[in-house]
Amino acid sequence: MLMAFYPAAAPRLPFPPPTFADPQPCAIELTPAAVARFDALVHEVNPDAPRADPDRVECLATWFSTLPTDEAHALVEQQLDRVGDLGAMLADRDWAADAATCVRAHRLLDYIDRDDDLIDDREPLGLLDDALFVDLAWPAFAVEIEEYLDFCDFRRGCRGNDAAHCDAWRQARLSEVAAWHRNVARQQAPYLRFPPPHSLFRIS
Repeated sequence: MLMAFYPAAAPRLPFPPPTFADPQPCAIELTPAAVARFDALVHEVNPDAPRADPDRVECLATWFSTLPTDEAHALVEQQLDRVGDLGAMLADRDWAADAATCVRAHRLLDYIDRDDDLIDDREPLGLLDDALFVDLAWPAFAVEIEEYLDFCDFRRGCRGNDAAHCDAWRQARLSEVAAWHRNVARQQAPYLRFPPPHSLFRIS
C-alpha cells in the first residue's frame, strides 16, 4: 500500500440512523427477506460493513424523507458519484486492479444498474438503497480508488507512453517514499559527531 492516507470522504449516510423522539410514520415498508438479501450482498463486497436490518433501513428512509429536497438529492448524488471513479478504474487498461477487487466492484455496479432492487428506483426514495449500498461497501475500495486517482494525476503529467502505466507510477511513488525516509534520517542524525568524553579530558 503506497498511500499513507485515506480519501476525503463525502458526507456519509447515518447508519445506524438517528432515532426520533416522537413516533414518525414509516417512509417505506420492506420485507425481512429482501433486506436480508441486500445485507448479504453488501457483505460479499465489504465483510466489515454494519449490518442492515428492516428497522435500520426503514428508519434511515424515514430520516431521509425529512430532509429538504435539495439536501436529500445532494446526499444521494455524492454517494453515487463515487461509482463513476470505480467504473473508470475497472475500464482503465493502464491500471491493474486485482481480481478480488474486480469481482467486488462488479457486484456493486450490477446492483446500482438494477431497477428492481431493495427499493424500486421508480419510487420517490428509489435511489436511497443504491446510495446506502455504495456507502456501506465503499471502505472495500477507498484506498485503491485514492491510489488510482493519484495515478491518473501522475499520468496526466507524463510525457511519452512509457511513463503512463501503473508500474511507472508505483516506482515513482516508491522513490518518493525512499527519499522521504532519507530526509528524515538526515534530520534525526546529529550535526556534529564528537569523540567519546574520555578522549577529550584526562584526570591526573
